[in-house]
Amino acid sequence: MTVLRLKEEAGLTESTGAVMELERHIPAWRERFPLPVGDADAQGLIEQLIQDATAVQVQRQTRLFLVERSLERDDTGAWQLRSSLPLPDGVDAASVATFFATDVTGLPRFLDITLVAADGKHVTSLRRLAGQDKYRIDRRPWEFFAVQGAAEHVLHLSAPDGQVWSATAPRGEALDEELSWVFEARDESPKWLRQGNGAAATNEALVALPSSWSPVDGTQAQLPWRVE
Repeated sequence: MTVLRLKEEAGLTESTGAVMELERHIPAWRERFPLPVGDADAQGLIEQLIQDATAVQVQRQTRLFLVERSLERDDTGAWQLRSSLPLPDGVDAASVATFFATDVTGLPRFLDITLVAADGKHVTSLRRLAGQDKYRIDRRPWEFFAVQGAAEHVLHLSAPDGQVWSATAPRGEALDEELSWVFEARDESPKWLRQGNGAAATNEALVALPSSWSPVDGTQAQLPWRVE
């Protein structure tokens, strides 16, 4: 899977010169592997893996109710954390049932779905289309900021008869205020990558540190924001 992801990110179409292309597009590609990849071994290993992977197609699966987090500047120019959950126009009934671990045959025609993060809440409705196994979603902007944006994002699916199914939104886990938060810096709204240590595919990243931390002398770091 690591090779397939690298192949896709670097746009590799053949094994010849694969390492050179990886160096050009993803300088830190060696850090993706669980074991050290030395220069002497890299060329033959990677080229063989790329060759084996050329016939393999990576299947992209759209994750339902995926939380997106980013850093944005407010009116004063200070950084703030923003989370959002883009909603599609419609969704298959089977996908809804799978997400909430229930039987699709038990889902009624009308449903409400609620997103909760800390003391924040958003609600919208789902309506099954006539003659189709698909729900129409009343799309609304779902977003949180600061402490709410860092909290766990939990979805509740409610039926008119009082039944409720719950699940944590993908990438909606709570952010730990005692860990560093890493954001890729490709545009004006750096996207959240992970909390804690780890490699970044981009050449530049922003790291939000806990207020009790400080960078080592000589380290280039940005300390733009903290949760309060």
